Amino acid sequence: MARVAGLTLEHFSGDEVLRAAIERKLEVVGEALSRAERAGADLAGAVPQLRKVIGLRNVLAHAYDMVDAKLIYAISVNHVPILLEALHRILATDDAE
Repeated sequence: MARVAGLTLEHFSGDEVLRAAIERKLEVVGEALSRAERAGADLAGAVPQLRKVIGLRNVLAHAYDMVDAKLIYAISVNHVPILLEALHRILATDDAE
């Protein structure tokens, strides 16, 4: 996701390989969080906008023809850094236990 930070929306939108890679990463994270939640992990308080992350995964996997580059760009720039911080905290807590 760091690759997106310095890019304009126009550059991001025009780079199909980068867009596909970012969309895939978001899909994988959403699936992993969905599985962890189903397995009983209490993530709601620790992961900001958990349901939206999982919902985005569903859109990327099943309604890919409706994916908006502008939305993916905004999520990558504005929300992913916050999500990554939360996930690093969760993993650090699990490692300490």
